[in-house]
Amino acid sequence: MKTSEQGPATGTARIFDGYQMIPAAAGGDATEGTYTPTLVDGGVSLMGYRESPMDAVTSATDAIVENSIRHGVGVMLDDGSSFEALYRARRTGVGSTIIGGGPILTDLHPRTEAERQVSTANDLRRSVRSLQAEESHWLNLRTNDLDFLGQAITAAREAGLKVSLRTSKINALDAAHRQADMLIGAYHLNGMPPAGGARGILEQWAATDPATNDMSCRQIAASGMIVTSGLLTIRRSALPKEALGSPFLEELLPILPHVRYLIEMRRAGGYMAGRRQLAKHTGFQEPTASQKQLALQGWEMLTAATRTFVQYDGRLLPASHGPGLGVVPGHGIKEELTLLAHIYGDTVLALRQGTGLARTYLGVPQWSKDKRTGDSDSLYTSMEITHPDVVLDLCRKPKTG
Repeated sequence: MKTSEQGPATGTARIFDGYQMIPAAAGGDATEGTYTPTLVDGGVSLMGYRESPMDAVTSATDAIVENSIRHGVGVMLDDGSSFEALYRARRTGVGSTIIGGGPILTDLHPRTEAERQVSTANDLRRSVRSLQAEESHWLNLRTNDLDFLGQAITAAREAGLKVSLRTSKINALDAAHRQADMLIGAYHLNGMPPAGGARGILEQWAATDPATNDMSCRQIAASGMIVTSGLLTIRRSALPKEALGSPFLEELLPILPHVRYLIEMRRAGGYMAGRRQLAKHTGFQEPTASQKQLALQGWEMLTAATRTFVQYDGRLLPASHGPGLGVVPGHGIKEELTLLAHIYGDTVLALRQGTGLARTYLGVPQWSKDKRTGDSDSLYTSMEITHPDVVLDLCRKPKTG
């Protein structure tokens, strides 16, 4: 396998700049294979959890960032963590670009240590100033109240921040009308407040009318609001058994220790015991046959709507929303892109969304073969990326010498 450091261009290589393929003769610095920018994960948390106070505080963040870089992710949007995790990630991920970060602001009861409850206008102003001072660029918000959403957007705009919204009550068009910049989860594309839990969301999709979905996708696309994907996370949360097939599960152990129950389910004779422990400690339960059938019907509707949204020029941002059940930071976004490639029947479109278009949506400087920061900002792969059925098994350019 040759690299650009081993000789002149042979005409067998191509450079993908995030938008188009450039023949090797025009690129000039590559030989065999295909060069492409590092991937962008449009939604990842920099925090896991500790089962014991004796566990190192930094283990989860270090593992998330190191895995992401190792799997070829050069840009990460932290969709909610603590400032401490953000500091650590910036230190661990030197050479990568980490945007967003800081706590999720909410007017609801906080669900995790990554959330900060905002009760007054003064709380909101102070929190926004903190995000501005830490150069987060994004305000991550969880609310079901349109008035609070409007207040947060106004405060964010005054501070030069963009707003990313999580919600279970506000529909996508109302969020767009209030000028939210980003909505978390493609499951919002039916225009309805999502039902509770991943399985409930898919069951809701199974009951929606395709014509209604089409109209909603058209209107959300026309609004210009970014919608993150997170499809793999939804599917594996609704159908936990499928997470057993996820590669690199062991890499999740320092991030989400309960993944050991999934690993136990893989072992001979350990499936039933592992399944019971997973349900007991995490709440993830395998559906009945009828529940699974309904979830799969909903999945088909959701993926069809995702394809429709993109056909209407909707701004879909690929995001793993990892770490999650069988969703490994770094590898998860490659699986998400592979899934999107199959949904579209177009691998290059999925790769564009995960590189050049994602950088545009997030305001990250574009990659170019002449101005990349070094090998850390370039991926190398020897497979043909234009075939719709390939797996995007991208890896870092191998070193020579």
